[in-house]
Amino acid sequence: MALSQGLGRPVRLTGREILESKGPSALKIRMRVETEGDRGDLPEQVCLKGVFDPELSTWLKSGAQQAEAFFYRDIASRLSVRVPRCFYAGYDGKTGAGHIIMEDLVPQGVTFLSAISPYSVEQMRGSLDQLARLHGGTWNADPAAQPWVRSKLAQFADGSIMPPEALGALMADGRAEGLPDRLRDGTAIFDALRALSDREADLPLGFIHGDCHAGNVFEGPEGIGLIDWQVLQRGHWSLDVAYHIAAALEIADRREHERDLLRHYCDRLAQHGGEPLDFEAAFAAYRAAFPYGLLLWGITRRVEPAIVHRFVQRLGTAAADHDSLGLLGV
Repeated sequence: MALSQGLGRPVRLTGREILESKGPSALKIRMRVETEGDRGDLPEQVCLKGVFDPELSTWLKSGAQQAEAFFYRDIASRLSVRVPRCFYAGYDGKTGAGHIIMEDLVPQGVTFLSAISPYSVEQMRGSLDQLARLHGGTWNADPAAQPWVRSKLAQFADGSIMPPEALGALMADGRAEGLPDRLRDGTAIFDALRALSDREADLPLGFIHGDCHAGNVFEGPEGIGLIDWQVLQRGHWSLDVAYHIAAALEIADRREHERDLLRHYCDRLAQHGGEPLDFEAAFAAYRAAFPYGLLLWGITRRVEPAIVHRFVQRLGTAAADHDSLGLLGV
């Protein structure tokens, strides 16, 4: 096997030792690699990411791996967002499979966070800065330049991924216990997504991460970074910011600090290329955006139930606190 993309010249691999393999859907395989001749700046340890489970073929056809592979291939190096360095990113248009070989961050002393990792307000300031770099660096980006970066709201809202009654059944399995009835109603949640999709026509759009919970964050000596770009899409910054603040922070911390954190985000966005935002208008957009993350975790089935329940509770409580459905006319 030869690696060339991202290295500047071909490097032939002659052997490998698997160090760790993690799922549950896209596999991340950490390995130590041997090469033939001069390996240049290819590190001793790399991480291969891909989907190899035949049962996930339908998921592949959604374009998830295309988004991540093309992000590393075409976009990551142009932005100041902290991400793993990529040495190869390939995509098979027939199967929808993508394969990415990137640096292994573990030897660098990086910690990969999770839904159950404590997440401080100071860490949140760091990750909001990373989101501001993504949003500001792609502010009002020309849709024709990367046509594969598309809005996903209309697709999520049309019921093709799951009918409203099925979402309602999942919300009744305990994950939404204690939330208001309206936030456990599959039809109401899909109606909210349609309203979020409709509002995009009047808002500035850029590239958003799309799935920025704490499990897609790492922290190292240089600070916070972001991983897992499979839900990359064209959208409004408020979807990322509302989802991230509500999902990562404890409910009490979110309630106490969200306005200050949003002010911090707005300041960083302006510094990283985005338009200066009116705070009250930004806060209104933020308040309306929580149903996006609630839908993502409402439909989730392949993740440990304790994680699903935590995210649904946090996102649903934020939506209730801010009357997101009312703001969206649902």
